[in-house]
Amino acid sequence: MPEAKGERYYSSYLGWVMSVSTEDMKVSLFNPLKINESQIELPDFDPSKMYSHIQPCPEHFLKKFVLSSSPSWTSDYIIMVLGKHTSLGFCRPGDNQWRFIDTTGDDELINWDDKTLNDIIYYKGQFYVVGRLGTIFVCEIEDPQQPKLRVVVPQMPGYIRRHGSVYEQIYLVESAEDLFVVSRFWGNLQQLTAFKVPLSDGNWWPYSLEVRNLGKRTLFIGSSSTSVSIDTGSNSKCRANCVYFPRSIYDMKRRESEPQLRKIPKSLNQRLWIQPSF
Repeated sequence: MPEAKGERYYSSYLGWVMSVSTEDMKVSLFNPLKINESQIELPDFDPSKMYSHIQPCPEHFLKKFVLSSSPSWTSDYIIMVLGKHTSLGFCRPGDNQWRFIDTTGDDELINWDDKTLNDIIYYKGQFYVVGRLGTIFVCEIEDPQQPKLRVVVPQMPGYIRRHGSVYEQIYLVESAEDLFVVSRFWGNLQQLTAFKVPLSDGNWWPYSLEVRNLGKRTLFIGSSSTSVSIDTGSNSKCRANCVYFPRSIYDMKRRESEPQLRKIPKSLNQRLWIQPSF
């Protein structure tokens, strides 16, 4: 979407977009698909709290945000933000400040590499986060004074995560009520793997967990957008059994990537997936 001067945008559940001013750290939610929806003001950000070990950069301190429910449906929802590297913050409507989950000294975090949190999702009543080495954490925020992360699925074995290469990005996405972890690796050829997250027993080993065919479903993956899955049975404009990224499409059957054919206007500095609520 077009970027207003000094504004950064992030999209989440059912059309809702977060706007962050890089000048004064003002934060708000709005729904560009529903002009009658009121804009929701949120507490201002303090970038220094979004970083734990490096100098904050106001323009790029935030990676993604997710909602527990759509503000169109209820006033009882939680907003969770994922900052660059290690930070997690959350608030509820009416809060005057963000609360942060301290991940820097948590013994549950296996090593420094897994303290780099790659993605976040709200799935079946819980917020889940994935580390760079594939460890799955659940955010325990029932006590807002002592929020913490807890490991629910241990670190991925190397045959899935490709040894935590710096050329790899890991995403979380819900598809047909299953939670997937999608690993995108950049080398001479773009490669992609998808696995069902073994929340029941934490065992990555069974090869049956690998997802090689999405059937009639399509995944939309984004770094600044909540990733989503749709059924393409009634939507011929989307290619089934594919994974869409803002700049490319990965065909699961052919196991190869191709650039998106539509020319993206240069004015679109940010490319977001916006999920309609209808």
